[in-house]
Amino acid sequence: MTFPLERPLFLREYSNRMYGVLPYFLAKSLVDIPGLIIFPGILAILTYWMIGFQTDAGKFFIWLAFVLAMASLGQALGFMLSSGLDLELVLPLLPLIVIPLALVGGFFINPTSTPAWLVWLQKISPFYWAFTALAINEFDGLRFHCKYSEQNIANDPTSCTYTHGEQVIQLLGSDEYHIWQCAVILASFYIAMRLASCFFLWTVVKRKSAV
Repeated sequence: MTFPLERPLFLREYSNRMYGVLPYFLAKSLVDIPGLIIFPGILAILTYWMIGFQTDAGKFFIWLAFVLAMASLGQALGFMLSSGLDLELVLPLLPLIVIPLALVGGFFINPTSTPAWLVWLQKISPFYWAFTALAINEFDGLRFHCKYSEQNIANDPTSCTYTHGEQVIQLLGSDEYHIWQCAVILASFYIAMRLASCFFLWTVVKRKSAV
């Protein structure tokens, strides 16, 4: 919501040849970096231990990295839309984009249960790739110990429905991927949104200059 409010000032200073589109875009992106690290980082640190994830430094930093990545993607999406559209259009449009992507992201339904005609939407959902990576990160190497009442065969701990995390990974359909693949896909989304933001900003400037 901040960029549309700054747009008149940016256009006026650009028309006075104080700076170009790329320097402004880079400066705007760099200024936002501290907020994209500090606040999501605090959230990630608190929630990791409150939820009770595995006590493993490597798994914690992977969790932290993907939380920061999703925060950056959210900011990039907002900036991309606000670069080319007025605030009155961005506010109703953003939920129409984010909610469907979240619905197929793995939180609400098992990814393997996604209808075939929505699989394409799942593949372009950043939520899905972050969910897949973090599911692999948490359940890999995890062992479960069920109660006596949960055992399928009395006095047989190995008869539990799930005994290790790899079974859950398979249940979610996440065994087809690796964490690094999810990271590369999210990075590709981020780069694409940033390039689109710069392009939309440039088109707005050229359109205003032509008027």
